[in-house]
Amino acid sequence: MQSTGPHNMPKFTYDEFPFFQQTAYKALTNLQQCKEYAKGCFPITHALSILRNMPVPGSSFAAWHKEQLPTLEQDAEVWLVAKDPSARFDGETLVDFYVHKLEKHFEPEMVSSKVSQYIPLRQGTTLPKSYLRQVRELVPYIMEHYPLSTKERRYVMCLETHIRDHVLGKYGSVDNKLCYER
Repeated sequence: MQSTGPHNMPKFTYDEFPFFQQTAYKALTNLQQCKEYAKGCFPITHALSILRNMPVPGSSFAAWHKEQLPTLEQDAEVWLVAKDPSARFDGETLVDFYVHKLEKHFEPEMVSSKVSQYIPLRQGTTLPKSYLRQVRELVPYIMEHYPLSTKERRYVMCLETHIRDHVLGKYGSVDNKLCYER
């Protein structure tokens, strides 16, 4: 957790989200196995207990968490009915909803971070396929900021010079979308 602000309050950032997600599901799985609950039968009280122990006291995450708790069960039930009306509401569903809601909470920060990663991205010493994989991983987050034609052109222009010249010589007259999908 990083410290920010005038009181050095720890700030829960989206970078910690994957760790939180993994920890929450691991705690859920461990408790399910220990108590041998069947799928769809995990008690909501146990899930709430897991979630109540997650935030670091005094962190910005704890404040967000405290704000969510009063309506968490009702919101999760509404979410589940909209997602799958025939599904059974249990503690596992509650944890899924909570993780989903937390991910949505961090989405603007995550998009901003991914755009910041995309801007300086170049092939450098990596293979062109590795560079393409890095770009493709960022595409879902940068779609709003860059049109497809810009991403395609930028990919080619950020390749190493000799590779870029070869690509442009071979595919320069091919529609950019076809090049990107190869």
